[in-house]
Amino acid sequence: MTDAGRNTPAALLLLFALIFAMLVAVLVPAFLSWTENGRIIRENREKMAAIRTSQRSFVRVKIANDRWSLFATSPDAGFLDAATMEGALEAARGHLVTLAERHGGVLDAVELSPGETKRTQVETILMQVTAIMPKAALARFLADLEDVPPYTFISAFRATQKNDTQVELVVTGQMQRLVEVPL
Repeated sequence: MTDAGRNTPAALLLLFALIFAMLVAVLVPAFLSWTENGRIIRENREKMAAIRTSQRSFVRVKIANDRWSLFATSPDAGFLDAATMEGALEAARGHLVTLAERHGGVLDAVELSPGETKRTQVETILMQVTAIMPKAALARFLADLEDVPPYTFISAFRATQKNDTQVELVVTGQMQRLVEVPL
């Protein structure tokens, strides 16, 4: 074999090794970059999904807070309108007297006392009322007691006939006031 014949396979081998090395030098970094970009894209998609979820949650909380604010500040919400517990007790007494007089009745005894605070925003006023009512107005009085703001949650009542036209009514229940009106 000649020198040129011996060097041709070595040269071809060297050429293929050089081409393989260049392919490896180009393809391996490209593959690594491609997989890294894929990982980054997945992470960013997960972050975007988390952001969208938190935005939706924030919007739901904001809407609920706005609805509560509108409800709590509405005069039809049914809470006693008073800044303090003492004011709430007086407002409750005034409401009961007004309702009894509107239906032709008279309050005999009114016992009002502070109850427990619920959800750190709503204070309860416990009440026990004894009234003399016209028999014909008894149903309307009880209905107005529960349906006219500030609402009274009646837990028990007892009506005893005093004479042909009047009954003695004993009502136990509660009213509520907001401790702090939302913004």
